[in-house]
Amino acid sequence: MTDLWVSERKLIGERPPDEYRREAVLVEEMLLPVLVRNYVGSCADGHGRIYYALTPAGWAWLDAGDEPPADDLDSEPDRDARRFYYERVRAALDRLDTADPADRKEIGGIPLPVAIEGLKLSAPWTPVAA
Repeated sequence: MTDLWVSERKLIGERPPDEYRREAVLVEEMLLPVLVRNYVGSCADGHGRIYYALTPAGWAWLDAGDEPPADDLDSEPDRDARRFYYERVRAALDRLDTADPADRKEIGGIPLPVAIEGLKLSAPWTPVAA
């Protein structure tokens, strides 16, 4: 099996806009333990569509057959991990908004295409890795 990007729309399904936003936050919250452990990477295109993919570390974790850590199975999310994750996301988004291209001939970040679903994962981007 290859590494593939999966749209959050596939995870959520068709919903009215208000309900969709609520469900998108729930998906992100459920993925938080694996996002901060760098088992799953996430990317967004210029239109705010989110995509998720297993990272090499995520595939290794699955291949090892290890049980999820006990804290992942608690009903209450870890507030410190949640705060850390959202701080890193905000910092990464701020950096993207204000970053100058490394080379003046560069045009800057290019949004991911809508067709990213099914593309092979070349390099994970996670806000924690920044």
